[in-house]
Amino acid sequence: MNSGITEYYHQKIKESKLSTSELKEAIYTAIRTEDVPLLELALSKLPPDEDKWDEDSSPIVFAFMEMASCKVIELLVNHGYTLPSSPDLLPWNGDPEDIIRLICRRNGVDEGKAITDFLCTLCYYLEVMKTGYSCYRVPFHLDPEDSYKPCFLSYIDGWLARFAIYLEGKNESFEVDKVDSLIARIVQYPELIGALKSFIGSSMFKRENIGWYLRKAVCSDNESGFDILAEIAEADDFKEVWEYPKRSLRLLHKLFERNILIPGTDEGYEAFDSFISFMEKVDEEEEAVLKAIMHPSYGDRRNELGQTILMRAVLNRHFEPYLYPVLVTSPEELNTRDNEGRTALYYLAKSDYPECIEVLTRMGAIPFCVDEKGNNILHVLLSGNKMNTLYDIEDCMGYLPKCLITMENAEGKTPLDVFRDKLYESKAE
Repeated sequence: MNSGITEYYHQKIKESKLSTSELKEAIYTAIRTEDVPLLELALSKLPPDEDKWDEDSSPIVFAFMEMASCKVIELLVNHGYTLPSSPDLLPWNGDPEDIIRLICRRNGVDEGKAITDFLCTLCYYLEVMKTGYSCYRVPFHLDPEDSYKPCFLSYIDGWLARFAIYLEGKNESFEVDKVDSLIARIVQYPELIGALKSFIGSSMFKRENIGWYLRKAVCSDNESGFDILAEIAEADDFKEVWEYPKRSLRLLHKLFERNILIPGTDEGYEAFDSFISFMEKVDEEEEAVLKAIMHPSYGDRRNELGQTILMRAVLNRHFEPYLYPVLVTSPEELNTRDNEGRTALYYLAKSDYPECIEVLTRMGAIPFCVDEKGNNILHVLLSGNKMNTLYDIEDCMGYLPKCLITMENAEGKTPLDVFRDKLYESKAE
């Protein structure tokens, strides 16, 4: 911020030429610029009867949102402002000892309890950053294009590295096990390598957790973190890696070089099934990983429910239908039944995207299969939430055989009977 603005407020306050609202703006300016003398001056001139703020506009809340220093926050506390109890607000702009002292004061706890609570909050923060939410001044929704992301994560990396050094001398006063969870979060970020090295070099690092950390690094596509952990890992540690990376082909090939999760093996199949079931988005990199870990033998394999890989993909509403052909190695797989007699078409008819049935039928899926209750694909479609008008029926009959509409299930009902019953029930409700 332009230093001329703070100089303006200094001068106007000394001349007593600022209104109450202008004094409050001066307080905000002092907090944002870390101008402690201006803050002390503005607070001293604010009339006691005018020292009222909305909860969200309180100077101390604003200080947390602006990542003000602990010195600024302590000054506000000494002036009578109450520290917020929200875990979303952390004084990142300060040394670990200053922050712990503030937490002790805010929560009325001793140092050991404050450190333990703070470790839990740090784990929460790092988890929130992965899920894409935002929290006040700290931009937890950090898109790859966000120009602030490298600066923010670089700061957090250095801060966490210092925090590890601080904890080293305190490990008898807090729950050290909480550090394990913190490291498991740190290892998910390739930008926090300095922090990871700092914790690995501390006495709090437990060697028996290396396998767990390796898995976290892999499923987070953290190649650099994987490399650091691999240097100190033993053969048995890599056996705990049971997930593929989502987007990093380089990291995938490093697993293959170590003979981990080779496609076609039992372990590879289980990891592939997990990959298919929990895909959340598809871009070129993720599609490349999918094709690299697919194996022709997977078309003949079933899980404990008798489901094929294709069925698992259909059950995942995020899996793109244009990728179905990648999972199919023979036309017979399209018509395989699970333990309850259901086919991939049946799953698709029950899904949020029944319109994709056309994709599988064009690939060779037979729409005449019925389940254990005698329901064909059209029975299932017309009983779902997607089909509610005659126009919907007309549309789906454009790619399904007309004879399906007269087939009866075990109760003697045709698909139109099922559709009529659904409308009657909806009207009654």
